[in-house]
Amino acid sequence: MTAESARQQRRLLFLLTSILAVNQLDRHIVNICLAAIGAEFSLSDTELGLLAGPAFMVAYVIFGFPIARLAVSFDRRNIIGVSMIAWSTLTLMIGMAQSFAQLVLLRIGVGIGESGAVATSHAMISDLYPPERRASAISTFMTGANIGLLLAFVLGGLITQTLGWRYAFVFAGLPGLVLAAILLTTTKDPERRSLPGESDDR
Repeated sequence: MTAESARQQRRLLFLLTSILAVNQLDRHIVNICLAAIGAEFSLSDTELGLLAGPAFMVAYVIFGFPIARLAVSFDRRNIIGVSMIAWSTLTLMIGMAQSFAQLVLLRIGVGIGESGAVATSHAMISDLYPPERRASAISTFMTGANIGLLLAFVLGGLITQTLGWRYAFVFAGLPGLVLAAILLTTTKDPERRSLPGESDDR
């Protein structure tokens, strides 16, 4: 591997790790804002629970399987980029919601969008690194989850307290649009590696 190839490899891994951080930020920012959202819309604990959990997770699980299947045949960079634009835009729109129904529908949309990121990133990393380096690369990638969670609770809490919960969702949504643009314009999907026993002629 040339020095330039190694740099591109590290750059893509760093970008995917940053995308995972934003993925987790947008997923968990709602938790720090629940009290303020509930107060503004006079929501019950049941409605807040629906907003924080099932509205997101059911959509995430249901759509995760078909999107992961698409990653087998289609450009994975594009899948992640389009997914990120979708969930980041919907996160921004949560900050403009005017009713509980809108909040639920937007959270469902965020769940659908985010389902296209993690499994597809794992597939890209598996082709980006040889087997002997893959575990370390995936471990690096997974640090993004903790970074995103930290951002959601620390910065999300500060913004909610000082500017209001709506600005917290704006803060959470904007970085994803920037990262999606960088991913789509400066990277390409790694060449797919043949599995053991497969022919390289595919």
